[in-house]
Amino acid sequence: MQDDVTRTRLKELDYRVALALAKAGSFTVLGERVAVAAFTFATPSPLLIAPLFPASVINSAQVLISTTFNGAGASLALGVTGTPNLIFAPGDVTVTVADTYASAEVFGPALVGSVLLTIVPGAGATQGAGLVVVKLKP
Repeated sequence: MQDDVTRTRLKELDYRVALALAKAGSFTVLGERVAVAAFTFATPSPLLIAPLFPASVINSAQVLISTTFNGAGASLALGVTGTPNLIFAPGDVTVTVADTYASAEVFGPALVGSVLLTIVPGAGATQGAGLVVVKLKP
């Protein structure tokens, strides 16, 4: 069993790898399109994560909070055009806790538009950051 220090180091490594991938934006691995986007409390919302192609299926999604949000009423929602909380509704991701939140639920193939992250930084926000990783087919 891993101790807290080891878990923290693994999270930091995961974050650094994901941040490097976020600079690439979108890439394909083993037939899956992987979209990675970094965001902060100041990022304009909604943030485009990935366009949806005809017959797209969202296989999984993760939100990694690397810096906790400190604004009153801060929240995130991850979804698609027309249904902004399809994957994560406000409250599903605890933005005041640095952690990784994952959804393995499959969505599609009747999705249209784009995958979007809605960011509500909260009143008086001065911090908050993270990454979104979405795996799609095709």
